[in-house]
Amino acid sequence: MMQTTVRGEVVEPYAEALLSLAQAHNLIDQFQQDTQLILELLANSSELQQFLANPLIKAEAKKNVLRQLTVDKVHGYFLNFLMLLVDRRR
Repeated sequence: MMQTTVRGEVVEPYAEALLSLAQAHNLIDQFQQDTQLILELLANSSELQQFLANPLIKAEAKKNVLRQLTVDKVHGYFLNFLMLLVDRRR
């Protein structure tokens, strides 16, 4: 239960920021599609999950992989959001 609370406290501000950005730019549907794509990529690849979760792998390598996987598939704002999450080790 404690981990869920801590995780919620960490994730919630990021989710709120993304939602606010989506609303401000009328991108809610787009960001929903982008989120679904990322969730599908993660669900279909335990290797990707492990790669992104590995603290020994540098952020730049993780960002390069995410860029390659999502090029022309997600909105630029959403991609920037993913890069921020990598930089913040989320």
